[in-house]
Amino acid sequence: NNLQADIAFLLDVSSTVDDDDIDEDEDLLKYLVNNLWHRPDLRFSLTTFSRYVKLEFALDTFNTPHAIYSAIDNMEDPGDQPHTQTAAGLKLVREQVFTKANGDRDDVPNILLLITDGASDNK
Repeated sequence: NNLQADIAFLLDVSSTVDDDDIDEDEDLLKYLVNNLWHRPDLRFSLTTFSRYVKLEFALDTFNTPHAIYSAIDNMEDPGDQPHTQTAAGLKLVREQVFTKANGDRDDVPNILLLITDGASDNK
């Protein structure tokens, strides 16, 4: 039972999501990393989106869970960005995260976990 996967988190940080909810979402990401980390063939990335999309870290950026926790805790607050560019976030993950240049492996499944309040400004 050796689970292998490249896992991309795509997190809505627009101002339509309450700060408390963003904190809970960040805790959820850390919980998932903590509980899956013991499987050595998993890699994680994080992309955030609001009006703009930002690759916080790529699949091959960190090799310890504590480094990932720190990166999640130290994400910049995007400020008052009411726009929710979900499609732009999905496009960035497809075109930049799931690539060899950013640590994607051809021989393992890609998994995307999208966390949003559900309201998107684009298609």
